[in-house]
Amino acid sequence: VIDYLARVTAPTLLIYGAVPNQYNEFEKPGLQVMKRGRSVTIPKAGAFAQQDNPRATEKIILDFLAEKGA
Repeated sequence: VIDYLARVTAPTLLIYGAVPNQYNEFEKPGLQVMKRGRSVTIPKAGAFAQQDNPRATEKIILDFLAEKGA
């Protein structure tokens, strides 16, 4: 995963749930290799943040897209 993230050049939002899960291990190394990446943590969510807390996930994604002019 880290090798792939290093290739990403577009602004990228990494989304993680606050409940520890198998994907959280990629956050720090991913941010270190991504040129234009940032991460957010969704409260009350685990590995599937979009299912666990859809409203918070929606807001974060829409805010990110608005910042980028999408």
